Amino acid sequence: MDELLYEIQPIQDHILENAVAYGAGGVVALILIVLLRKWSIPLILYAIEYSIYLLIMHSVVHVFTRLTAWFRNSSSMKALRPDGMPVDAVEWTTPLFVPWKLDRYDPEWVVYVELAFAVVILALMAWFRPMKTQKVKPRYGIDGRKLDGKGQEELAQLAARFGRDRYRIEFQREEELIRQQEKSRKK
Repeated sequence: MDELLYEIQPIQDHILENAVAYGAGGVVALILIVLLRKWSIPLILYAIEYSIYLLIMHSVVHVFTRLTAWFRNSSSMKALRPDGMPVDAVEWTTPLFVPWKLDRYDPEWVVYVELAFAVVILALMAWFRPMKTQKVKPRYGIDGRKLDGKGQEELAQLAARFGRDRYRIEFQREEELIRQQEKSRKK
C-alpha cells in the first residue's frame, strides 16, 4: 500500500498546487452534468461499470501471472541456488497498484494481453449492456400544473391520447375495419 501512496503523491501535490483551477473545473463539470444528465449520468455509470470490470480483470491477470511464476519455479528440475530457487528462476509479475507503469510488467507482453482483454470487455459491454439514455419524467402536466400521484394518471391518459403510437394504432384499426368490410362484401 505504501507503493500506491508513493506513486500517487505527485498527483496529490499537483491537485493541491492548482486547487482553484480544479475547483472551478469541478463546478463547471457539475453544472454540465446536471444540465445534460440525460446523457451524462448513463455515461458516468457506464464508465464506473467498465472500471470495475477492468479492476477485476487486472487482479485476475496479476494473480494468474504470479501463480504461473510460482508453478514454474516450483516445478523446475534445474539445480537450486542457495536461496532454494532454481537457476533459471523467473519473477513474473504485474504492478498490482500502478498498472500505468508499463515498465514494471514482466514479461512485457502481459501489457498487450491486458489491453486485448480491455477491448474485449468493452466490446462485450457494448453487446450485452448497451448504454441507454434515461427518460426524464416530466414534473409538470401539459397545463402547467405540478404532477403528483393523481397527475401521473392524467399523464398516462395524455400519453395514450397524444402519444407517438396513437397514429399507428389508429392506422391498424382502420386497416382491420377495411378488411372486415371487404370480407362482408364477399359474402
